[in-house]
Amino acid sequence: MKLVGREKEIKTLKEAMESQNSVFLAVYGRRRVGKTFLLRQTLSDRIVFSYSGKANVTRQSQLKSFRLSLIEQGMSDCPVLKDWFTAFSYLKQFVSKSSESKKVILLDDVAWMDNQKSDFIPALEGFWNELCSNRNDIFLIICASATSWIIDNVFHNRGGLHNRVTMYALRIYL
Repeated sequence: MKLVGREKEIKTLKEAMESQNSVFLAVYGRRRVGKTFLLRQTLSDRIVFSYSGKANVTRQSQLKSFRLSLIEQGMSDCPVLKDWFTAFSYLKQFVSKSSESKKVILLDDVAWMDNQKSDFIPALEGFWNELCSNRNDIFLIICASATSWIIDNVFHNRGGLHNRVTMYALRIYL
């Protein structure tokens, strides 16, 4: 498949890669419009870690899948993850070992990760505020089809994610 007609979005992604600071980007839009395809085609050689949330699974199953992604992508000594705070702690360790000049972290279908009482949002807040915002080499991308989730939990967040998206969110249309 070939990427066609996404010049504006590609330009935004390239600007983020060239930024002298860490970047937090939210990408959203309806299902099946090419959000993940755009990100993978444009940034594939720079993605240090990628995870896609699983639909309709428990928090524990989501964490098990996240752990397996860490292992598959190079963290051989990752223990069982009990919660999202622990998961992001291990992601910090994993990312810190990368030699990439700009470390791209893609968290796709994030709304699936944030099931009831999962503490995903506070853990994501901590990850951004404790690691990413204190460096200049992180490009954190969260992606979701659930537009209302992005708006409610990220753009209108009044906690640790308040005003943390550093680049304009990409809303992908068909």
